[in-house]
Amino acid sequence: MHGYFPGSPALRSSFFLLGKSIAKGKDLGVIDMRTIAPTLAGLLGAPLPDAEVPALPVRPN
Repeated sequence: MHGYFPGSPALRSSFFLLGKSIAKGKDLGVIDMRTIAPTLAGLLGAPLPDAEVPALPVRPN
């Protein structure tokens, strides 16, 4: 996959979400960058059922 090197710590970055639909103070640790698209799509009401990986559990319980 072009541009995707999951084992390289040098390529890690931060990912923050804020909003009414987001759990406060939740630390997801190191995430797979492929989870970002299904997470954002789900929050916008347009889930991606064929995504390679599931969305992150970011909603409040």
